[in-house]
Amino acid sequence: MKWPWLYAAWLWSVLPSNAGAWGQKASLSAGSLHIEVIDTEGNLTSEAPVYIFGAGAPQLTDLRGGDTVPLPEGIYDIVSARVLRSENGFTREMSAVGRVMITDGDQTSVVLPLAVIPAFAPILDKRKLPNF
Repeated sequence: MKWPWLYAAWLWSVLPSNAGAWGQKASLSAGSLHIEVIDTEGNLTSEAPVYIFGAGAPQLTDLRGGDTVPLPEGIYDIVSARVLRSENGFTREMSAVGRVMITDGDQTSVVLPLAVIPAFAPILDKRKLPNF
């Protein structure tokens, strides 16, 4: 997939906020998910947005670079992505999309390492785009 962050953003807008991941119905029993986000230099990242598909609004990591979120039992897809301003413009970073299983009464942990996403081509030639 050429731009996975674009797919993740689209998927986030399509999934209902009250459903479990991929439309699964979440049960009433709860567990928790501990998230840590690591930047490209290997440091924990504070205030990094974390998207848990099917769990509502994005979460932000705390000043220590982690967060613990209570979630209903189920399977969730999770990703972190951010855009940083630099002297050369913008830098886009994103983790791979991970799948986690939350079980009743247990804490699941996940570490999301960020990687730089290459910039877009500056000129888009419409003649080379497929016809839909």
